[in-house]
Amino acid sequence: MIVKWDKENQKGESMTREDKQPFAVPAEEQKKESFPNELQKDQLERTVEMRSKRNWKKIILLSMLALVIILSGVVSLLFGKIAGYAWGKSAQTAKESQRFELLNRVKKEAKKTKTGFVSKKDDVIFLWTLKDLGLLSYNNSSKLGLTADQIVENYGLASYARYNQDGLSLSWTNLIGSNQQDLSFEFEKYNNNYYLKSVSIRDLYGLSSQKTSKEQKENSDDSAYEFRLTTEEYQNLMKGDKNTGKGGTPLSEILKKHRASVEIETEKKITSEGEEYKSNRVLANVTYQVDGDYKTLLFVAQPDGEFLYIGSKRF
Repeated sequence: MIVKWDKENQKGESMTREDKQPFAVPAEEQKKESFPNELQKDQLERTVEMRSKRNWKKIILLSMLALVIILSGVVSLLFGKIAGYAWGKSAQTAKESQRFELLNRVKKEAKKTKTGFVSKKDDVIFLWTLKDLGLLSYNNSSKLGLTADQIVENYGLASYARYNQDGLSLSWTNLIGSNQQDLSFEFEKYNNNYYLKSVSIRDLYGLSSQKTSKEQKENSDDSAYEFRLTTEEYQNLMKGDKNTGKGGTPLSEILKKHRASVEIETEKKITSEGEEYKSNRVLANVTYQVDGDYKTLLFVAQPDGEFLYIGSKRF
């Protein structure tokens, strides 16, 4: 009885171990099960790839849109600048054209006048600019300046002429409302001709401001006010190279805000024998009142006719 029970138990244990072994899956069924998984994997990869492409397309489209917006802004800005420049250039060209026509008129009038330098008309055509004066040739240690004939032939007959033993003075006067412009040329006589020595200017048109400020109105002496610089304005002047003037404040910028009397001539120095030429540089001397003191500002002429600030001295 005991032996029989053991055999049956061994048989039961044997069957139990077999039941615990995994069932083998046929190769064909494994292929069938793996095929859908591979298909899903391919579909997933294609989906990711398509989404990636779509994202790149969005990025490219947004970048192109931003570029178009930026370019549109740049084009608008350039167009505005070009239009403004063209308008300014057109106005400038029209002004220059008008001046050219007037210069031709005064030249014809000067040619008709056989003798003398003065116009027979009560009002002369006043065409002088600061640039014109900066481009003139003045007497110096090396050569003589322009003659009175050359000045009149190119810029028209003068309002007045005054002869003296040493030379000739020619003056141009122009009235603009209540303001008067005065321009005086001094010529030295040499071999029966007159050569340009210096020029004096007061209120050259287009440079000095014609507007009256509140401070000017409150000041009892408006003309005195206009010939002043504040301490701040004086200190803010840019001093250019002492020889060339490069980097200095232009005289034309100062004259736009403040009236002044200007003297232009070749640089000189004082010696025991009197005045003599120090160099061939043409200088403009302008005197202003600064904080109760008087300063003479010095400007050197440039090849384009402008004058640049190089320093000052006490009046």
